[in-house]
Amino acid sequence: MKYLFGALLLFMFVGNASAQVPHVVPPDTNDTFEFKNGNDLLRMCRGDRFEKKSCLAYIVGNVDLIGALQASDSSMDNKSYWKYVTICLPRGVEAGQIVDVVVKHLVEKTEERDRRASQLIIIALIATWGCPAK
Repeated sequence: MKYLFGALLLFMFVGNASAQVPHVVPPDTNDTFEFKNGNDLLRMCRGDRFEKKSCLAYIVGNVDLIGALQASDSSMDNKSYWKYVTICLPRGVEAGQIVDVVVKHLVEKTEERDRRASQLIIIALIATWGCPAK
């Protein structure tokens, strides 16, 4: 399971990073991809016990990646890979609360559920916990 989780994070990072780095897309390849859309994620979050745990793992994996990308401008290469509004999670927030925020967004924004699940997670977190502008 931890190898699957690591592979998911790697795929999400590569997908996000490739959007910002100038590159050439070889024939018969795709530089944008998704494994789940909002409808898939909502079904998973409302599913049986195993699916709900998968939902939690998927969302927490995305949140961990968001944190890593937001911190990337202070990494060794001084390059930021995050291009969105910064998300400021409150101290003590629990994974279940984050899942609740994402599911609430998916339920309320039915017209957006055909979009990438990872993008919808970002949108829900920014709407709820976006950092105040300077």
